[in-house]
Amino acid sequence: MDIGKLIAGEIAAVVVLGRGGRDTTRALAIARYLAGYTEHTPIAFWTWCFALLAALATTAFAAVRHAWIAMMLRPAIALRT
Repeated sequence: MDIGKLIAGEIAAVVVLGRGGRDTTRALAIARYLAGYTEHTPIAFWTWCFALLAALATTAFAAVRHAWIAMMLRPAIALRT
């Protein structure tokens, strides 16, 4: 169980730092770029949210899969390789 917590903590930190800062900066840059136009598509920011959720779901699946494999591995086999 400790292996799962370790992997989840490391991956969560990378995802939050990586996605959070870049997506916010990109969304603000796009909003500033499009501010001069008279019509805006209201779905523009929902696509960012959907992309973020898709990336988080993919990352969570990969993290859970790797954590599960690591937790099921017997220590003697892990040390042998």
